[in-house]
Amino acid sequence: AISGITNKLLNLTTSNYQDYQDTLQEIIYENKNLANQCNVDIDDLIGDFIIENLENEQYENLNQSISIVSKGEFFTAHILNRYLNQQGTKSCFISSLDVIKSNLENESFYNKGEFSVCKQKIISALLENDVVVIPGFSGRTPEGNCCLLGRGGSDTTGSIIASAVNAMLYEIWTDVNGIYTSDPRKIYETQINNLIDYKAAQEVAAMGAKVIHPYCILPCAIKSIPIHIKNTFEPNANTTVIYNCTNSNNVYAVTIQDNVKVFKISSLNMWNNYGFVYDIFSVFKENNVDINIISTSQFNITTTT
Repeated sequence: AISGITNKLLNLTTSNYQDYQDTLQEIIYENKNLANQCNVDIDDLIGDFIIENLENEQYENLNQSISIVSKGEFFTAHILNRYLNQQGTKSCFISSLDVIKSNLENESFYNKGEFSVCKQKIISALLENDVVVIPGFSGRTPEGNCCLLGRGGSDTTGSIIASAVNAMLYEIWTDVNGIYTSDPRKIYETQINNLIDYKAAQEVAAMGAKVIHPYCILPCAIKSIPIHIKNTFEPNANTTVIYNCTNSNNVYAVTIQDNVKVFKISSLNMWNNYGFVYDIFSVFKENNVDINIISTSQFNITTTT
């Protein structure tokens, strides 16, 4: 989706009516502006994907709210598909709701189920087209409701499709060259990791690198499909490939996290005692505190949140 659109769609599920109308017009304007830059017409989509689905004061139903938030990806996918066809590339649009399936119904905003791909429809479309355009971020539940893969879900959508069709390569086009040895905005002489192992890339992504979503790595890792990170604004730049490889130094990157809190918990009762660690971390769970790193000894537990 266009930058900021998903957040605006989230606002539509909670705003009062006046805010709703203002936000709705902003979403329409930004998508039409992008379409105009690409010299494609999307007037016929405005009614289908915005007005028809969103013209209500508020949505309190979870499934309706999820459907609203998924719309940003559908707009940009349609714009891309029409642009490609206009440029002479034979392209077709396939809704992610038709090919991405979850095994669970929605119990929260982001679906907690396992996602699978109905690959035959994709393969059939590729036999007749040069390109198949599929929106990311959403799929369908067993009862036919729209569901969301979570923020960063577009990366994950591409990864599970690549795995399902046994792709030779999965490319993620973004606005940076790849995974650096540290944050180039803060650390002098930071270098790009040309090759990085799947597990290391997943850890670096989870620990603060915003290049890719951690969940998108495993589907490709299972099939040993290389993941190429490519810079949209510098297509020929030196970039990162995530694959099975070995780093002789065993250090890929130093990540920086803000607002980290350290808890050091010491007790003689910890030694040869059952359930002590469980009791400690139950407190964090009850208070919805996310645990990051844990280090233990016989009498001490140190953890960061």
